[in-house]
Order: sequence, then C-alpha cells, then structure tokens
Amino acid sequence: MTLPVIEVAGYHTDVGVPVYMYEFVYSADIHKSNRPSFVKTDHGDDVGFMFGGCFWNGRTRIIGNITKEDERVCRTMMSYWASFIRTGTPNGPGLVNWPLYDRQKQEYMELGQAQTVRQNLKKDRVHFATVTLPQRLEQMAAAAAKAAN
Repeated sequence: MTLPVIEVAGYHTDVGVPVYMYEFVYSADIHKSNRPSFVKTDHGDDVGFMFGGCFWNGRTRIIGNITKEDERVCRTMMSYWASFIRTGTPNGPGLVNWPLYDRQKQEYMELGQAQTVRQNLKKDRVHFATVTLPQRLEQMAAAAAKAAN
C-alpha cells in the first residue's frame, strides 16, 4: 500500500494541493491477542483512534482493555484531525509540528506512542518496487528474447 500512497501524494503536491502524510505505528494491547506477534500495526488500526474509539461506551465500543496510553494516543489523533478539519492543517497547540509532504524532502508524520517527523517512508521497499524490480524484469525479458532467437 505504501507505493500508491507515495505516488498519489506526489501527484497532489505537483498540482499544489497540500498533503500531510502519516504512518500509524501504535500497537494497542487490544490487538495483541488476535494477531501474530510479527504484526505490530495493521491497516485501519488508526481509524478507531481517530474517531475516539477509546472513549466509546455505548452500543458501539472497542472490546478489550483500553490503557491510559491508548487514551493518550487517541486524544492526540483526535486533536490532529480536529485541527485539520477546523483549519486545513493538522498542526495545533501542544502537537508536534506535522510538515507538508513534498517530493524532495518526503517528510511524513509517524504516529505512535510519540509523534515523530520522518523521511522517505519505507525507502528500501519503494526502491525495490520502483527501481530494482523493473530492472530485473527488463533483464529477464531481454534474456528470454535472446534465448528465443
């Protein structure tokens, strides 16, 4: 999923649309019992935190033990999204500054127990998919064409 996200972020920035990219890396205790140990954070885990799932107590609720750390991460996520809705930028009082994404710096926010600005999301995997793999496929096709002649 990373490569399409980076490509679309680049397309948007190319036409002047502000982009704020992030990777959610917080591993909540409630998920640990129903996942293999190598899966720390899964696709969609951020959604419950963004919508305040740690505080739901009605008919819809997160089942499991919600820790104080879960609540803190939930409040941070809600603060970023609420600020974005109000102002068009996720930045606000008490929050780590979330930079605009651009193709040169490729900065994004890593959202976890701490919020950290990082660069080049999944750099090695992106390089493999965009450079190494196409080169290898081209070499294989050339070798197959040569063998066929």
